[in-house]
Amino acid sequence: MRKLPREMQPGGMLDLSTIRGNLLTVLFVILCCIIMWNLHHITLWLNSLVGITIVDMGDDAMRVRRFWAGIMAGVMLLIGVGNSLRIYCVRRRAVNSSKGQWYDNAELRKKDLFDEDDVEN
Repeated sequence: MRKLPREMQPGGMLDLSTIRGNLLTVLFVILCCIIMWNLHHITLWLNSLVGITIVDMGDDAMRVRRFWAGIMAGVMLLIGVGNSLRIYCVRRRAVNSSKGQWYDNAELRKKDLFDEDDVEN
C-alpha cells in the first residue's frame, strides 16, 4: 500500500481525521473549483497581461467546465461537512461514555491507578 502524501498524514494540513483538516480540504477544493469556474476570465486576463494567445474553447466547453466545477464543489462541501459532523459526534460520544467511570474522579491518586504499596500520593 502506498504511503499518503505528507499533507494528508496524521497531523498534516489536510488530515481528514481532524475537523481542521476537513475544513481546509473543503476550502482548498472550493478554491480550485472557483479557479475552474472562472478559467475563461483568467485566461483572458493572462492574455492581456502577458500576451499569451490561448485558444477560446467556446461557450459549450465553458458550460461543461462550470457544471463539473459546481458538482465537485457541492459534493466536496457535503462530504467535508458530513465528515466533520461525524468526527464531532464520535468525540462527543467518547467524552460522554467516559463520564461516571472509575477513572473519572477528581480525587484519583496514583495508588488507585497502579495499586502498588510503594507509590506515595
